[in-house]
Amino acid sequence: KVMLHRKVMLECPVSGTPSPNITWYKDEEVVVKPQLSEGGQVLHVMNALPRHAGNYSCVAENAAGTTRLFLPLSVIVPLQWSEWTEWTSCSKSCGGGKEVRERECGHNTITTSDFVELDSSECVGEKEQIRLCNVLPCQVHGGWGEWTNWTSCSESCGPGTRRRYRHCDSPVPAFGGDPCYGSDGQQEQCIIQPCPLQSQWYNYSKVRIILIS
Repeated sequence: KVMLHRKVMLECPVSGTPSPNITWYKDEEVVVKPQLSEGGQVLHVMNALPRHAGNYSCVAENAAGTTRLFLPLSVIVPLQWSEWTEWTSCSKSCGGGKEVRERECGHNTITTSDFVELDSSECVGEKEQIRLCNVLPCQVHGGWGEWTNWTSCSESCGPGTRRRYRHCDSPVPAFGGDPCYGSDGQQEQCIIQPCPLQSQWYNYSKVRIILIS
């Protein structure tokens, strides 16, 4: 294993007489323009990157035969926090909402494989931050409650009136909300029963009749 951007040497410890010809492969493909030393027995990777990770092998050939050795190389990529995103819009217009911003450990363009290991040990701290916003209470507009029952008729007989009322309490206006519009009372005519007719009686005992001839 090798850390990202570090130097690593892969050794192919073969020998023989005559000296074998060594060919290097990575994932079954010939390594193009490899940096070699020790007669081709050492392959140098000067600046290890994720693209260098893979399953290497060296093939040594001479008159005596062919030998192949496998040398897997893993590159460890240390991850760091990305920049914070912009704060999101507030989740509420009033009454206490929240804004959120996030960051990622590493970068989503890094391609992982069996030979690329992501090390998140340097990503210390929180991935998400939340802050409150628009904390002022929301306006509460007033709403009328139910009408009361009608009052008794104002007259026991003949035309009268009765009334009923309602209150602005469903809900009560608050925090600058609008009041209830309209009347809080109603009135209508009522009649329980007609009043009885009263007869007009005259006291004739006190009436003097004068006859004029």
